[in-house]
Amino acid sequence: MSLRVRRARKPAVACAWLAMLAALQPALAGPYSYDAKLARSGERATVLLRVESVFNEQPRKIYGTFFTPLPYVADMARGEAPVQVRLVPFGKIPGADDGWIAMSLPPGDFFLLLQPTGWMMEPPSSGYAPARGTFERVVREGDVPGTASLTAFWFTVPAATPVVYVGTVVIRCRGETTTFTLKVAHCDDHVVVQEPERARVEAAALLPGSGPPASVPLLPYGNARPAAAPEARIALQINATGGLAGAAYTPGADVPGTVVLSNDPITLLVGNLIAAIAESAVEARDAARVRQAEESAKPCVDAVTERLRGFDLEGALRGAFTASLGGQLADSANGGTGDRLAVSIERFRLRECRERATLCVDIAMRLRLTDATTDAPRLDERLVYSAPYPPTDPFKAGPRLYERLVRPASRCTALADWCGPYGPQLLEEEIQRGFGAIAAQLARDLAAATPGREAAP
Repeated sequence: MSLRVRRARKPAVACAWLAMLAALQPALAGPYSYDAKLARSGERATVLLRVESVFNEQPRKIYGTFFTPLPYVADMARGEAPVQVRLVPFGKIPGADDGWIAMSLPPGDFFLLLQPTGWMMEPPSSGYAPARGTFERVVREGDVPGTASLTAFWFTVPAATPVVYVGTVVIRCRGETTTFTLKVAHCDDHVVVQEPERARVEAAALLPGSGPPASVPLLPYGNARPAAAPEARIALQINATGGLAGAAYTPGADVPGTVVLSNDPITLLVGNLIAAIAESAVEARDAARVRQAEESAKPCVDAVTERLRGFDLEGALRGAFTASLGGQLADSANGGTGDRLAVSIERFRLRECRERATLCVDIAMRLRLTDATTDAPRLDERLVYSAPYPPTDPFKAGPRLYERLVRPASRCTALADWCGPYGPQLLEEEIQRGFGAIAAQLARDLAAATPGREAAP
């Protein structure tokens, strides 16, 4: 009797487990993992990426092992932190054994980091380097080991496109093989190749009747696509306030932070200065001393505010980009048109620098260049003028792996100097220096995409 009961319960228990796993699968898969329902409904595009993993010159499967590459994807328009795309939560897609990865993505521009992996204690072939704010790979130059930045990519998912193929990434690593583990000593940089025929076969197997996939090749992040019309000018569109919902001055871990909210970048920056003065003056958490510090800081804040009240933020931006892009810009005064360069400030603040009671100017911009002929994005990147300290967590909102720090870096300046007789002038000079550094880096990125063209000095 009891035996029959046990046999009767096993299918019910198994069904319950299967139901629970099915319910958990979307959450475990992550927001961008392949979803057949979204693909069939056309709600999202199916993005195909093939990874060819080679270890000691021998190809390796990427599925069903502990050594799978880890793809991280971020929707740059939303400014989100990169999220890991789980390859296969509970099953395989057609072509998985051949290295195919499928993702379900909405239209937009995406950042991609593809991290080759090894056992964490062996050491891994790549990992995050907090001091540099980027992923590094272990390399060898002759017999000397070292590190180099791990190449990240960007790509575009066009609207109303059911299937997109972005390319095949070849990862070559070397090391030692044991019965159960791999000791990854180092990996070469990723190489991207295009295999349109293999992509067509994969698309037909995954989504019968979908037709051949659109080809939108991966580009290294920070690289621009060549213009459809090589002689096209650039129409500059400046947004000095768009996207500014607020920012925070964050002091050391032992002092509570003060958040200042504003849609006006000047008010925002001055508010951060007030917060910095108050927090740096108060070691004990005493409200009376905070008020006293704020009152004593009033002359400093008033002087900075007065200096910046007449500061033409948009004019300074336009001047910096005009100086760097030179003759590439269209003559907007006479109705000139061309590829559209949208420049928007996303973060504008003073933040704590290397030492307590020192601050640096921190400016983050999104730069998006759209081709006038094809209306396709030629470049989408975020450039930051800041100090390379403190290290930040790249997988949390705010700091992002696709924020590229420009050179020269922002200078760490003592709080006493910000509030000294030359403080307001110093702040204005730092803002203009930051605008110039960002514009110069953009010019270099565009020049690299146009053979024979050099950025303006």
